[in-house]
Amino acid sequence: MSSLVDSLPPEAQAALAAGADVAAKILAQATSSPAALAASSGVAIGVPVVLWWRARYGGYAGKLQPVDVFTMLQNEDAVLVDIRTDEQRFQDGVVELKRAARDRGAVIPISRLEAALARQLRRADEVAFDIAAAQIAGLRQVTSRTKIIIMGEGEERAVKVARALRTVASRSAYVMQGGFSAWYREQLPLKYGAVDYSSSAGDYLADEAEVIAEKTTSLLSRLRDPPTAVLTAAALTLSGYTIYDIHSTLRFVGVAGMLLTLANRASRYDSPQDALDDLQGAYARVAGLLPGTRTRRPAVQPMMLDADDNAEDFGEEAEPQPVSSSSSPPSQKPVSNGV
Repeated sequence: MSSLVDSLPPEAQAALAAGADVAAKILAQATSSPAALAASSGVAIGVPVVLWWRARYGGYAGKLQPVDVFTMLQNEDAVLVDIRTDEQRFQDGVVELKRAARDRGAVIPISRLEAALARQLRRADEVAFDIAAAQIAGLRQVTSRTKIIIMGEGEERAVKVARALRTVASRSAYVMQGGFSAWYREQLPLKYGAVDYSSSAGDYLADEAEVIAEKTTSLLSRLRDPPTAVLTAAALTLSGYTIYDIHSTLRFVGVAGMLLTLANRASRYDSPQDALDDLQGAYARVAGLLPGTRTRRPAVQPMMLDADDNAEDFGEEAEPQPVSSSSSPPSQKPVSNGV
């Protein structure tokens, strides 16, 4: 060791000696006080650990296993961002997102800057990641509460995009651990022959058919339970009889509705007399509607008034009454010729 120090230039030997003296003084002070020793140890160990953590995990929310990503897309407000190239997606396929996870995928490939532009930039790769991060922040699926998951072919480029998203849009994104390769190894759903995550009307119909099939399978499995099977058979038998004898069913429904109406009407009466009056009025209305039944109107006696009295009452003169041609003239006494 001494020969190595002696081989150094005089200036380096002087600097090394001064540094050794400072280190010896710090070590002597730290050993004399337990608190100082703990503080210096914490600084010596903690600072490198923090720097290592920031270099490895800093700038994004963390890493998720592919199966955890699959569960999050099905049950939470999340979006999967695929940053692979078009060739990789066409060759290897894309993640299949169905039912609740449908329309929760997006394609944001890393842009390749033109050679002339890249030569003018100081860090062309970082600029490409910043452009991808700005595009991710502007996705229509992304809101203030959406969890963003970045997926690349591996992890390296996805981590850089996630850190750029933190810098550009102040959003913490997750990174799929292992990337698309890990998804493929775990045999999670894949869709081949597609380069994006758009859905057609047929895809939505396929989702509905799958839901119906699952419900049917669940119902058939429940029918193996004897009580459930008995209740189901009874319901099917009742439904079949209802369809077979529809006239009796309609009569039963009509009678039941009438009884319910009468019960509801009876509950509104305050006394039996109110119910009796209502029944009499209903009977009178029904009797008037029956054929061959006429409602007899009470006879009205005409009021005969003398013409003079009638004129006096209304302040008018009595009009002369016309003489009917059928009335006989008044009788006259015969006149004798000798008188």
